[in-house]
Amino acid sequence: MDEELLCPHCGVEIPADSRFCPHCGEQLAFEEKLTCPHCGAEVPTGSRFCPHCGGALEEGAEPARPKPERVKRSGIREQIKTKGFSNWALDTLGSIRLTIPLLVILTIAAAIGGIVPQAPITPNADLLYHSYGSFWYNIIKFFLLDDVFHSWWFLTFIGFFAVNLVICTARRLRRSVRLLSTPLRPLSQVSGEGAEASFQGKGLEEAREAARHVLKRRHLRFREEGEQLFGERWHWSRLGPDLIHIGILIILVGGLLGIFRFSGYISLNETELGKVFPPCSAEQRTDCIKNADFSIRVDSFRAERYPNSMMYKGYWTTLTVIDNGKEVKTKEIRVNDPLTYKGITFYQTNYGDDLGAAEATIAVEARKSGKSLGEFKVKVGEKFQIPGSEEWVKFSHFFTSFVFGKDGPVNVNTPTPQNPAAILQLYKGTGDLAKSDYADIVFANFPETHLNQDKPYKFYLKDYFVPKLDGINYSHNPGYPVVWWGFVVMLVGLFAAFYLAPKRTWVVLDPQGERVLVQGERRLSWGGQRALRGIAEEIERELKKGG
Repeated sequence: MDEELLCPHCGVEIPADSRFCPHCGEQLAFEEKLTCPHCGAEVPTGSRFCPHCGGALEEGAEPARPKPERVKRSGIREQIKTKGFSNWALDTLGSIRLTIPLLVILTIAAAIGGIVPQAPITPNADLLYHSYGSFWYNIIKFFLLDDVFHSWWFLTFIGFFAVNLVICTARRLRRSVRLLSTPLRPLSQVSGEGAEASFQGKGLEEAREAARHVLKRRHLRFREEGEQLFGERWHWSRLGPDLIHIGILIILVGGLLGIFRFSGYISLNETELGKVFPPCSAEQRTDCIKNADFSIRVDSFRAERYPNSMMYKGYWTTLTVIDNGKEVKTKEIRVNDPLTYKGITFYQTNYGDDLGAAEATIAVEARKSGKSLGEFKVKVGEKFQIPGSEEWVKFSHFFTSFVFGKDGPVNVNTPTPQNPAAILQLYKGTGDLAKSDYADIVFANFPETHLNQDKPYKFYLKDYFVPKLDGINYSHNPGYPVVWWGFVVMLVGLFAAFYLAPKRTWVVLDPQGERVLVQGERRLSWGGQRALRGIAEEIERELKKGG
């Protein structure tokens, strides 16, 4: 079993190579030694004089910090028996040993979700999986890799990660709050580290006043006790790691709230301007707004092309919100500039031709005699009877730019009609219109092109009108604002942890040596030591200025 240490201060198990307890922050010592009150050096137990400075140790010698006890990690059964099941479960679920494998698994899962096309957003995904071969197809289906982020195993790992993060955050936050509430105290002993400034030829009060000015100029909130001035800057930034944890938790909560999201789509053409879309109800489930208690009216819409180009520059739609019979809000929306009301956001989605509402004038002519049998104005889906016969003609489809694709006729989106065409279906009698006798295609640009040269009638596309279509998506996701706030909290925590490290400074006045000692926390970096030297130099300049 792994050998570990037991902290003598808080009793928590810690890694064997620790010099400071990662839970309570206390320094650990592995040898029984004393601390010299004169120079601060460690000396062996039983010494009467310090081997470093020669000072007497009869008085003021402090015992070394207690030695941590070496322990061996016990098995799970022994841990449960010693701690109790609830405490053992909390320690296990909040352990870093669980955090690391969870993060590895979630990272791998996210990578798989980015590589394997996800079925909910990939057209013909199942056909794509079959192209990988039967082995990989079965693997994808068995492990739900076609929808990783909604699979039961991914959500289970997310749940464990959330529990682990909650426990870790609660424990760490408790220690951080305790540390923040503990006031900064004067140094019990002065080490040789740090920087110093001389106030030789100046009075003690002059040195004290110079130190005050420098600390104020550096925005340090300091206190004075005896011959020491001490303070700290960015005290709150000790919460940086805790804010990062809390931000991640908020993001997870926002993702969970996404379960309650919904979305929909409404559209109309230019002949329907002023149309009101009411809230959906049991009686009306289309052309309505889901889960809303207000209505939306489309007042107008327009599009604008780039100069000397057929490409559209943008689309705009003017919407009016009607709540309790009153117009409460009007806004012209465009792409990336939606309208939001009561948590539901309306987006400008598309603009184009409403082929399903097209109107056309169809001329009919007898093929043998060339006699005109009339012109008929119809809309898509409507039908008319050929005079003097039992045959009916249904206007089934219209295309502004017709082409033959791999799977049949296709309409190509172009700014202006390139090849207008209509598909007509002919039926005999008034029977079942689901079974047509034959079909014909008529072209505006190629009037003499007909599919059926042996049929008794010829058809011509004389005129047509295609209204413009305006499409609007709407959605509501209660998790969006929560996720954004989570990112804000996490970014504040990251900024505090990496750029606003707390800086503790002690200025010790030594009247006997006529010097000012500037001390910082232990294990200062090169930048921290440089900052202490900067304070000492500023104090010296302040003293010279005062002289």
